[in-house]
Amino acid sequence: MNNRGFWNDVLRCGAILGIIMGASGIFETYALISGSHGLLGVMLLEMIVVLAVFVWLLYAFARKRSRLYEPQEGFSYAQALLYVICMSAAAGVIAGVMKYVFISIIGYGTMIDGYMDILEYYRATVVQADMPDMYVKMFDDMIEAVRISERPSILATVFGSLETYAVGGALLGLIISGIVRRDPVITHNGE
Repeated sequence: MNNRGFWNDVLRCGAILGIIMGASGIFETYALISGSHGLLGVMLLEMIVVLAVFVWLLYAFARKRSRLYEPQEGFSYAQALLYVICMSAAAGVIAGVMKYVFISIIGYGTMIDGYMDILEYYRATVVQADMPDMYVKMFDDMIEAVRISERPSILATVFGSLETYAVGGALLGLIISGIVRRDPVITHNGE
C-alpha cells in the first residue's frame, strides 16, 4: 500500500469523525451555557452515545483499512495504531475548529456567563444541602478560574483539541490495533 492512500484514508475518516465530534462538542457547549437542566440530562446521554459511536467508528475505519492490505503484506499492530492515532488527531483538528467558530459566533462572554450561571447554581445547591466547606470552596475556585479566564486563541483551541483526541485515540488504539491487525500470510513456492 502506498502512503498517499494511507493519508487520504486518515483525512477522510478523520473528517467524518471530526464533524461528528465537533457537532457533539457544539451541542455540549450549548447545553452547558443554556441554563436548561433538561438539556444537561440530554447532554449526559448524548455524551455516552457519542463516545460509543466514536469508538465504533475508530474500529470500523481501522478494520476497513486493514482489509485493504494484501494477505502477503498483513497489517501490523504498529500500522493500525498509527492509523488510529492519526485519524483521531485529524478529527481533533476539525472538532477544535468547529468549537472555535461556534464560540466566536455566540461570543466568548456569553459562554463564560453561561458557565458562571451553572457553576453558581450548583454552588448554591451544595450550600443548601449543607455539604462540607471543601465542596463550597471547590465551586468558589472553579467560579474564580472561569471568571479570570482569557479567550483562547484559535491555535490554543485547535491544538488542545488535537492533543485530547490524539491521546484518546492512542489509548483506544492500543486495544483496537490488537483486534484489527493481521499477520502476513507467508506462502511457499513449490520448487
